[in-house]
Amino acid sequence: MQSDKSSQDTSAKSDVFQRIYNEELHLKSNSPGEMPVLAEFVINPKSENFQMVSKRFFILNLKCKLTVIGFKHSNSLEVYINIQNKTKKDAIFSISFELWLKKIKTFLILSVNLSQKSDFLLGKFPTEVPNSLILKGQYEKIHSLLINELLEIRPETIENCFDMFSIDRLLLVLASDHLNTKHEDEVLEIVGLWTNSNSFTDEELKNIFKLVRWEFVSIQGLIGMLKYPILKSSNVFKSYFKKEILNKSGVIPQPLQAKPRILYKPLGQPLTFPVFCENLTTTLFPIVFIK
Repeated sequence: MQSDKSSQDTSAKSDVFQRIYNEELHLKSNSPGEMPVLAEFVINPKSENFQMVSKRFFILNLKCKLTVIGFKHSNSLEVYINIQNKTKKDAIFSISFELWLKKIKTFLILSVNLSQKSDFLLGKFPTEVPNSLILKGQYEKIHSLLINELLEIRPETIENCFDMFSIDRLLLVLASDHLNTKHEDEVLEIVGLWTNSNSFTDEELKNIFKLVRWEFVSIQGLIGMLKYPILKSSNVFKSYFKKEILNKSGVIPQPLQAKPRILYKPLGQPLTFPVFCENLTTTLFPIVFIK
C-alpha cells in the first residue's frame, strides 16, 4: 500500500512536466501548417569569422532581429534572436521556429521570459557557411499556457521531474515575479534540490544565483543550503554564502535592489545584529524539549 501511494504521489508531482513534454513532442511531430517567414537573407561573409544581423521583423507586436555568427575554425554557426519589449513586463510565452540552412530544416521551440533578457540563443549548428538562411515561426498559445504552469512549481516537485526541468526552464521561472512562493527560502530549496540531480557549470550556477532575491532570504534558509552536498562544494556557492552572511549580519550591508515576488507573505522587521545572532544560534543549535 505504501509503495502504491508513493507511486501515485510521484505521478502527481511530475504531471506538469509530463504534460509539457508531451506537448513538445506533439508540436515537433505535427509541425503546424506552413509557418510564415520571419527573416530571410543571403549569407555573404566578408571575413572568415563574421557576424550578420537581419532586418527588423515582428512576432506578435514585438520587434525582433536575428544575429548569425560564423566561426571558421570550427565550421559552425550560432544563431540568436533579439526580442524588444519596452514594457519589461513579466511575460512568459513560447514560439515555434523552423530554421532553414540551405536545405536542412531544424525545428525549435523557444520559451522566453521577457523581463529576464532580450537575447536568446536559437542554436549552434556545425555546418559550413550556407549561402542562405530562412527563419519561419509562430506563437504557440497552448505551449505557452503549459510553460506558465511551471510557475506553480514546488520544491517537492523537483525530485521527480525526470530530467524535464532544464536549466533554461529553471531560469525562466526564477526570473518571474509570479513564481508561486510565499518566501524566498522556498526558491533556495528549489535550487538546492535541482543541483542534486542536474549537472551544471560555474557560469550556469552564477546565472541561477543572480535570479535569487537574496534580500528576502532568511538566515534559516541560507544555512539550510548547506545540506546539499554538490552545491556546498561549489566555489560559486561559497562566495555567495559568505557574502550573504556578512550582509545579513550587518558587517557589509547591501542596499535593497530586488523587489518582492507577488505572493510573498508580509516581511518581518528589519534584521539587526542581535536578531541575526539569535536567528543563527537558533538555526545551528535548535532547542530540543525532552518529555
